[in-house]
Amino acid sequence: ICFGDSVKFANRSTISSGSISNYNWKFGDGTSLNTVSADTIKKKYTTAGLFYLNLTATSDKGCVSSRLDSVWTFPLPTANFTSNLDCIGNFMKFTSTSTPGFGTIKNNYWSLDTVASPTLVLTSPSVSPTHTYTQNGKYYVKLLVETFQGCKSSITKDITIAPKNTCSFT
Repeated sequence: ICFGDSVKFANRSTISSGSISNYNWKFGDGTSLNTVSADTIKKKYTTAGLFYLNLTATSDKGCVSSRLDSVWTFPLPTANFTSNLDCIGNFMKFTSTSTPGFGTIKNNYWSLDTVASPTLVLTSPSVSPTHTYTQNGKYYVKLLVETFQGCKSSITKDITIAPKNTCSFT
């Protein structure tokens, strides 16, 4: 899971005779939960990392069974980009300077605030898109990055396209 997301733990504990009277969840981050219900548990971790989860079920006869498992909470990437601010009619290049947090960036999705690209468009992680703006003014460029773990982050920056200078002399 990605940092900030909730993870669901499905309790699949069973007993052949009698009943389970208590469930004790230890989430590996110093928190725990005691419950008499076998319901699915939702947990949101407050930091990224590897956590060891322990579920202990106790029967009405005092018999105890435990199960240990682990869950990764992956850090979010940090989306960022640079651009060469330019004038009407010149190529403007956008370059992702995003960092993955863990692993590598899988996808860059760009929106260049143009009629041809009003929504996020998938581009290769190694490709820096270019665009030629035909009117001066303010445009909003958005980059959403996604890691191989499915973690996402986005940033929107406004850019200003300047009018071309007109040179003249007499």
